[in-house]
Amino acid sequence: MELLPSHAFSTLFPVLQENLDVYMGLQQFIVNSSGSSRSLNITAENDCRRLHCSLRDLSSLLQAVGRLAEYFIGEVFAARFNDALAVVERLVEVTCYGSRTTLYDLETAVPSVLKPDLTDVHAQALAALQAYSHWLAQFYSEVHSQNQSQFINLVTSAVDASSPLISAKVPEKLLLSACHLMVSITSTVRPVFLVNLPACPEHLQHDHNGTSDPQTSTRESEQQWHTRSSSHASLLAALTREYRILRGTVNATHRQPNLDNMKAVIQQTLPVLKDMVDSISSESTKSRQICYQSLQESVQVSLNLFPVFIQQADVTDEMLAFFLILFQALRVQMGVAFTGQIIHTFLSMFTREQLAASILHEGSAGCRVVQKFLKILQVVVQEPGQAFKPFLPSILSLCMEQVYPVVAERPSPDVKAEMFELLYQILHQNWRYFFKTSGLNHCPKRSC
Repeated sequence: MELLPSHAFSTLFPVLQENLDVYMGLQQFIVNSSGSSRSLNITAENDCRRLHCSLRDLSSLLQAVGRLAEYFIGEVFAARFNDALAVVERLVEVTCYGSRTTLYDLETAVPSVLKPDLTDVHAQALAALQAYSHWLAQFYSEVHSQNQSQFINLVTSAVDASSPLISAKVPEKLLLSACHLMVSITSTVRPVFLVNLPACPEHLQHDHNGTSDPQTSTRESEQQWHTRSSSHASLLAALTREYRILRGTVNATHRQPNLDNMKAVIQQTLPVLKDMVDSISSESTKSRQICYQSLQESVQVSLNLFPVFIQQADVTDEMLAFFLILFQALRVQMGVAFTGQIIHTFLSMFTREQLAASILHEGSAGCRVVQKFLKILQVVVQEPGQAFKPFLPSILSLCMEQVYPVVAERPSPDVKAEMFELLYQILHQNWRYFFKTSGLNHCPKRSC
C-alpha cells in the first residue's frame, strides 16, 4: 500500500463499493417488531454466515481506505483530489446511513456475531472518515472558495452522522469513534461555520468558539474574541461547578466521607481541564488568555486543595499533572506572582519525609507525584529572567538534601532521570548563579 498507493486505491475502492452496497442494502430487511424494537429479517444460517463475512470484509476495507488518507494530501492534493473526494463522499454517505438506520441497535438472528459486526462497520466508517480530516482541512484552506457548498455539505453531514452517537446509550466503540471524528473536525478542519450547525453538540460549540483559531486567515476584527471568551467561560463554569464548590469545604478534612466525595469530584474534573489546556497549548496568545481566564478560579481551588490531599498520592498525582500542563502551556498567562505562590506551596509541602515515603514505593502513584513535581521545577528553572531565581537555593536543597539521599542507594530510574534532568537544567540555564562574579574581571592582563 505504501509503495503503490494509486494501485492500492484503484484495487480497493471498487471492492469497497461492492461491500458497501451490501451493507447499505440491509435497510430493506429492517422490520418493526412488537413494541418499539426493530429486527433484521435475515434468519437463514447461510445468509447470516455470508452477511458476517461481508461485514468483516467491509470493516477491513474501511481500515485500508482510511490508511490511504495520507496519500491524498500535501503536494499531490490537487492531482488526486477527485479520487479523495469520491472516497470522502462515500464515507460521509455510509456514516449518515449507519446513524440514521441505527443498525447497531437491531435485534438479529445471531446477536453475538452480527450485532458486533454491524457496530464495528459503523465505527470503522467513522474512523476512516476521521483519517481524512487533514484532507478536509487542506480542502478548506485551498479550494474551499471554489467548492464552498460541496465542502459545507461534507462537514455538515459528518457532524449530522456523529452527533446522535454521542450518547451513553450507544456502544462504547461507536461512541469513541464518533467523539474522535468530532474532535478532528473541531481541532483539525476548524470550519468557521461549525458553531452554527444545529447538530453540533453544545459543548463542542463552546469549545470551538472559545479557543480554537479558525483554519483560514480571518482578520483580527472578525475574530469575535469577546463572544468567544464568554462562550468558553460559560463552558468552563458548567464543567467545574461542583469542583469550585469544594473551595468552601477544605476545612472539613476530618470527615472521611467528605474527603471521599471531594476526591471523586477532583478525579473527574482535573483530567478534563488538563486535556483542555493541552489542546490549546499551541494556539495563539489570545486563545491561551481566554482559556486561563476561564480556568483561573479552578486553578486557585486546586492550589487550596493541594495541602488537604498531600497524603493521598492518587489525588496529588492528578493535581500535579494538571499543574504541569499549566506550567508548560499557560505560565505566562498565570503571571509571575501567582506562579511563585504555586512553587512556594509545593516546596513547603514536599518535606523530606513526604518525598522519601513517595520514592520508596517505586512505580507507585507517589513515585509519579515526585516525577511530576521535578518536571514542574524543570520548567521553572528554564524560565528566562530573574523572576524565579530566588527559588534556586530551595530547589537545589530539595534535590541534593532531600531527593538524592533517598535515590542514591536505590534503582529509582524514573525519579533519578527527572532529578538529573533538573540539575542539568539548573546548571545549563543558571550557570551564573554558581559564579557570583565574572572570571573575566580577574584575569591578568596579557603583556604586550
